[in-house]
Amino acid sequence: MTTTTNWTLTAEVLADYTAEDGTQFQQVLETVHWRVTATDDATDTSVTIYGSQSIPKPTTQEGYIDLSVLLDMTEDEKRTTVLGWVELNDPGFVEEKEQAVAQKLQAKLDEPVRSSVSVL
Repeated sequence: MTTTTNWTLTAEVLADYTAEDGTQFQQVLETVHWRVTATDDATDTSVTIYGSQSIPKPTTQEGYIDLSVLLDMTEDEKRTTVLGWVELNDPGFVEEKEQAVAQKLQAKLDEPVRSSVSVL
């Protein structure tokens, strides 16, 4: 089985945030909403799982995720970068979700084929 996996990501951002030490930040990434779809290339059967992942607010400049780095990236580079940020906060996240959607797809493909027959 050849499978294509596709991630769709959106983010919630705080326009302004002040850390406990008074450091001010702008455009602070707060939550990543994700949707991952697995498609069986032979049958075009697909399944999707989705959810959201919170990103801790910065406490120092080193912990600040600067969204401006995304501006000049391709869509694939953006996706890889944002998923990398999620991985920093939840190691194994991407692999876990890709395995879950692959298992869900396999379960769907393994279902018996059903049809309706009119008997009257």
